[in-house]
Amino acid sequence: MNIWRCLQLILMVSVLSACSAMSDKECLQADWSTVGQLDAEQGRVSATRLEKYYRSCADVSVVPDKTQYEQGYQQGLQQFCTQSKGYYFGLHGGQYKGTCHTPATDEASFMSGYQPATERYKLERRVDELERLIAKEQTRFLHRRPLRVNSAEHAARDALQTHEHYQALFWLRMERQDVLQALRQWETTHQTLMDAIHGQPQ
Repeated sequence: MNIWRCLQLILMVSVLSACSAMSDKECLQADWSTVGQLDAEQGRVSATRLEKYYRSCADVSVVPDKTQYEQGYQQGLQQFCTQSKGYYFGLHGGQYKGTCHTPATDEASFMSGYQPATERYKLERRVDELERLIAKEQTRFLHRRPLRVNSAEHAARDALQTHEHYQALFWLRMERQDVLQALRQWETTHQTLMDAIHGQPQ
């Protein structure tokens, strides 16, 4: 086997290990009820997670206890599917996968916290992105300036680049101002929700 083939196999094993839902040790020591509860509290889909556990634990001949897992998962959903958990889940960019859409859970309560929090998360991430773009444009302009050449053509090109730079900054800053205004409006609109959430345990 040549060196390149060996490297390919090593890389493949590394990738598969990184994608593994559980290590061999975790499979052998797993409390499946607790595993299910934790998965539910993180908004994970039970069928998807169980499938990964079956694959991960097959190498050590461990079969996940589906009954215990599902019992724990249902307990976890009761903790997860609330307004406050929906709020904090959305505020940290969590991707809701419909796990609260069951007869035993209150999806409406979860969504009443999750949806507005997700709106805020997107606005905050957009502000961060605009800050990076503004800094990047400023750095690019500072480092792009060539040595001066006494020619009308160069002067015209330099003037155009300078104009484009300040125009780009203007529109980026205008958008940042608009997004910050939207954030302030969000806080005004959802003040009652925030007061209610902050009065509840996370």
